[in-house]
Amino acid sequence: MVTSSDEDLGTALKKALSGDIESLLLGLLMPPAQFDAHRLYQAMKGIGTDEETILEVLCTRSPQQIKDITATYNQDFGRDLEKDLISETSGDFTKLLQALLQKENSVGVIDSDELNPTLYLADRIHSMKGAVVRDVMVSRSEEDLLRVRVEFRRLTGTSLYSTLQREFKGDLQQALLALCRAEDI
Repeated sequence: MVTSSDEDLGTALKKALSGDIESLLLGLLMPPAQFDAHRLYQAMKGIGTDEETILEVLCTRSPQQIKDITATYNQDFGRDLEKDLISETSGDFTKLLQALLQKENSVGVIDSDELNPTLYLADRIHSMKGAVVRDVMVSRSEEDLLRVRVEFRRLTGTSLYSTLQREFKGDLQQALLALCRAEDI
């Protein structure tokens, strides 16, 4: 919540600063969801779309954070975030972004003794069909994905990260790599 002292400080900063420094300091005065909502709006504003910013925000936030960002975006700009993303992107990349927006907090963590579901998910990813990879990558918790990455390496002899780099291109590849998080050693 923005207080009157934050507004006073914001007004003073706007008078004293400009450019990137002004944007940075004004952003620090915003709650995280509002800051991310404004970043997404700026990424889609005008000609062209900053896919990198969209990926950075949506691929690195929890389902609850995404829900908060979406609500803030809709409130602050009087626009629907999902509709804006659909109009600014295309193809599998759009589908991946939609899946991220619809991801639920209820996705459970695979118990450590549940190897079969992990093997099943790793095997589904191994098929490398775009929709399957997107659905598995988006629908699992970070802990699940770590187990899937380990099982994928055991199953295929290569890391999931390297395979995604080889099999996908463009924005979809960048989104999947951001979800995967890191190269397995």
